[in-house]
Amino acid sequence: MARLLRLLALRPVRQRPLRALLAIIAVAAGTSMAVSVFIVRSSVNESVVQFGRELAGPTELRVVGATRRAGLEAEVADRVAATEGVAAAVPVVQAVTVAESPGPEPGDDPVEKAVLVLGVDCRAEALVGSFGCIDEMVADHGDRPLAVGPGVTRTGRLRTNRGTVSLDGVPRFDALGALGDGQFVVFPLASAQRVFARDGRFDTIYVRPEPGTDVDALRTRLERVVGEHNGVLSADEGPPEVQLFLTGVLPTFTLLALFALGTGAMLVYNTVTLSLEERRRELAVVAALGGSPPVMRTTILGEAAALGLLGGVVGVVAGRLVAGPIVASLSNFTERTAGVPMAVHTGSGPWLFGAVLGVVVAVGAAAVPVRRSLRMDVAGELSGRGLRSEASTPHVLRKASGWLAVMVLGLAMARLAQNDGGLQPWQVPVGALGFAVTTLGMLLAGARLASLGVRPFARLVGESAPGRLAVANLVRAAGRTGVMAAALGAAATTAFVTAGYTNGVRTAITEDIIGNMDGVEVSTVGEGFNVNIDAGISPDTLDTLAQLPAVGELRRGAVVLTGSRPGELISVAAYEDNWMARHDGEAQVRGHIDVEGFEAGEALINTSLARDTGLRPGDRLSLPTPSGMVEIPVQAVVKGGGATGRAAQISYTLLTTLYGEQPVRSINVAPASGVSLDELARQIRESEVGAELRVSTPRQLVADASASVDAQMVPFWTLQRGLLAVSFVAVLSTLLLVGVQRRREMGMLSAVGMTPSTLWRMVVAEAALVGVVAVLFSVAGGLIMLWALLDVSPLLIGFVTPYRPDWMAVPVWGGVAVAVAVVAALWPARRAARTDVVVALQYE
Repeated sequence: MARLLRLLALRPVRQRPLRALLAIIAVAAGTSMAVSVFIVRSSVNESVVQFGRELAGPTELRVVGATRRAGLEAEVADRVAATEGVAAAVPVVQAVTVAESPGPEPGDDPVEKAVLVLGVDCRAEALVGSFGCIDEMVADHGDRPLAVGPGVTRTGRLRTNRGTVSLDGVPRFDALGALGDGQFVVFPLASAQRVFARDGRFDTIYVRPEPGTDVDALRTRLERVVGEHNGVLSADEGPPEVQLFLTGVLPTFTLLALFALGTGAMLVYNTVTLSLEERRRELAVVAALGGSPPVMRTTILGEAAALGLLGGVVGVVAGRLVAGPIVASLSNFTERTAGVPMAVHTGSGPWLFGAVLGVVVAVGAAAVPVRRSLRMDVAGELSGRGLRSEASTPHVLRKASGWLAVMVLGLAMARLAQNDGGLQPWQVPVGALGFAVTTLGMLLAGARLASLGVRPFARLVGESAPGRLAVANLVRAAGRTGVMAAALGAAATTAFVTAGYTNGVRTAITEDIIGNMDGVEVSTVGEGFNVNIDAGISPDTLDTLAQLPAVGELRRGAVVLTGSRPGELISVAAYEDNWMARHDGEAQVRGHIDVEGFEAGEALINTSLARDTGLRPGDRLSLPTPSGMVEIPVQAVVKGGGATGRAAQISYTLLTTLYGEQPVRSINVAPASGVSLDELARQIRESEVGAELRVSTPRQLVADASASVDAQMVPFWTLQRGLLAVSFVAVLSTLLLVGVQRRREMGMLSAVGMTPSTLWRMVVAEAALVGVVAVLFSVAGGLIMLWALLDVSPLLIGFVTPYRPDWMAVPVWGGVAVAVAVVAALWPARRAARTDVVVALQYE
């Protein structure tokens, strides 16, 4: 057994190190994307837990309110403190706002950074330890902060709901230096409640149990004390809005990672097949000398496992590089949502996951070619009669038709998931599975059809010898052609779909804003996820705006996040201007919109909320408020999304009744009669408060929103770049291995007069032709995949996006894919051009 292992596994690796290296790279290319998603998940979880632990200190539990800001009434803290087993109850204002620091050069715009705001009193010593606190120290002495973290510039200013606060000369507090990378500002509790419009309420109460107290039992007692409209969480549980967002985003990353993993498995399959094709005679000799199939299978798969292990380890390194930009992009959201920065955390988990995944992929991909090779005709191989015939066109079409049927099945599942507005819980997993099945069928059908797609180019190359040989080689080796085409097509298709989805979102934004907005938007912060940002327009500023001659009307809007756990969050929106509450017939899934009923207190809910809760028109929606649960009649179910996916819309009057007056983060300013929007915007900018405000006309708002969409798509483009790297490896490894297998053929071509430059052009032409075919297939596949994605996206994220392919992505990313293929072919082409005729003709 040991001798066979050396003969069949170790000896070929030593004799052909290039092939072994390529196998390792193939595994690494496939596993790197999956490992990157694993790293992103572990980094997010670790960052959230670390943030919670740093802030909670020795406390084990925290009480959160019915809303994500100002959700806890003052008496709740007293009830918590009086609960049996509670040693300390620390009420905190925990807000997120924007700190501005001077630009790097004089005259530059200020640099904005989301920071965490903590409002505390002397009870905070239970969190950070004694710091000599006295009541006078944390009394309300105005708007000045007590301290800033080491990551906050003390020469800037902080935005609040009552204007800006200077940070000049504020003391630095190092005790919580690691919290949020030091990006925090500490206020006295009463000051924070005033300047951040908490109206005497708290955001969180941190609870330190008495020594020896059963934490689970204490949590149960606290849940009874605080009421069903509030929640009790452990210190390790992150902000629910952060968890919910990541729960929605990461599955999409996982689908793309599986896309790359499948491509990597195809690469390994191709590599092992080529290797075994070269060793058919060698394996036949071993079989003739008594080597049994089980022993030979074990030794060859052992070789694959060893190479897979090494490839998985290399994939972890590559996955770490891919995960970095994704985590940084997600951090932009989580910092603005809850002041939680994301950092990459690897630990031992990704290394173990990558190693195991590499072995599984390598062994799984090698199993089929190994089984096929061990069923060889030994006598035929030894007599030279074992050469395989080429795959015929009917054979290729038969295999492709099977995968096309799989793709059609996936499309049918995606369509089924949207029936009746997708209101049934089973439709979400069916839709997601349908998209995955569509992608798989499309990818493998394209791989099967790639060799047929090359055939029409035989006429285009004319009498060119390199071109004719390139076409013939690609048609003859359908499997290898398919691997290269699938890898290149995966990258091109992902780019086409990402660009198309982005274009659809931009179109939806443009149609909504331009078609409905009849004023200008005035805000204090830029475009982005601003639901939790406590940087509102001060009441004095609103009064000043109302007095401007060009201003006709100020229309407020507000969004309140309710719920204490990810599965309970509801985005409750209300607007004084009801253009955002009006829906045409296509948007209504169930019920009928009645403006009078809406203003009287009925609610519109979106399909996500209706699906999760089972609510239909005529039912009553239970909403948590700081004072308890309320029930609101449901008027209609409509399409659309929200900050949490689950969304409800009520009248502005009802919202202020339930949740109080909300800080004005942005406002729609309608012009006076006869005043243009441009003139209105000019007057606001030139007013005494204009320097502190962002004024956007509908067109400018569309541009800002589009830029925000582009920023949100960065993680998907990062994964697309990873797929390009995988496609580079696919072309490089395939052509190198094919070059080794066809060495004798190239020697014969050289012997009959083909020049090295012609051999070089032949290999490059093969890569270019595969790239062109992959791009053509990616257009057809991309249109289908984009349709499937848009069909299921309302189920996954709640938003309805129009079908708007971005045709400019075809020449741009198609050209990139072809260029990647050509660059990857340069080394194999160089090796082909330097073929030694004598050695090649002797090669076995």
